[in-house]
Amino acid sequence: MERKLGSVVVMPDFLIDRVIKLKSKEQFIAEIDKKVKFGRGSIRGIHSVERRGGNAVNIAYCLAKLGVKTKLFTVASQSGRALLEKIFSKYEDVATVHVSSGRHGLTTALEFLDTEGKKANVMLNDSGGNERFGSDRISSKEYLEILNKAAAVVVVNWG
Repeated sequence: MERKLGSVVVMPDFLIDRVIKLKSKEQFIAEIDKKVKFGRGSIRGIHSVERRGGNAVNIAYCLAKLGVKTKLFTVASQSGRALLEKIFSKYEDVATVHVSSGRHGLTTALEFLDTEGKKANVMLNDSGGNERFGSDRISSKEYLEILNKAAAVVVVNWG
């Protein structure tokens, strides 16, 4: 008898990462010091990029890209849900996204060259609803059935 393998369930962390690229830590601190002395103000001319993040989302995306039947369970706002649906839409034949309403995490990473010229980053993190993602988010009959039929369940967290 041939055994049909279930999907891989991955949960819960999803973050939107903003990476701020700086020349050096010293230059950035000098700019901050100028603004503090003035009392306020923006530091202009800084390059930044936004991208999806979080261990669960990254693992689920890689599995889907490899053609593995994948189910992602996470928490996100409406805009986060829309972003996830768009990201995973090209793998809709193998990937399913289950999003509980809430606040996804946000990370701001300050990226600069260290004293040896290597890239270094310092991350400022708001984990959102990820840190409180519990069994209440996956307790429906439908979700419990998905978990019971899964070939594997991968639980990772934002930390």
